[in-house]
Amino acid sequence: MTEPVERWYPAFGGLVLCGAYFVLRRRLQLPPEALANLFTTVVSVSAIAVGFLATAQSILFSIEDKRAIKFLKDAGKFGALINYMMSVVNLSFLLAAASAVGLLINWKEESKWHSYGFTLWVLLSGTAASSYYRVVSIFSAILRSTDDA
Repeated sequence: MTEPVERWYPAFGGLVLCGAYFVLRRRLQLPPEALANLFTTVVSVSAIAVGFLATAQSILFSIEDKRAIKFLKDAGKFGALINYMMSVVNLSFLLAAASAVGLLINWKEESKWHSYGFTLWVLLSGTAASSYYRVVSIFSAILRSTDDA
């Protein structure tokens, strides 16, 4: 995967999911009770993701003798991986906060801005999910490399 694609596909994934939801939002409306469950679950999953990513980052720093890590450092890409990990941690915090705000909104009373606000939440969710995928796939490729230098 090229560097620009690797860097920007999480945002593109979020935009695609957001656009799809916006087009289909009339058909995909969730009942208010389901929204409360969704937001509660996303707050929990986001918190778990932050813990997982912090652990993954500490593992990454502890396996510096792996050939893949040395290659990343020599190529100047190790910093980019750390930046990817930090961005997904930040997105997780932001998603948890946005979901917590979603819990405070009265979704039973229809308001025009609800569909726009939820669409933005879908954008954030899609971007975060794509970012999780990017970090986990890179991290698993590093862990799969068995050749120690």
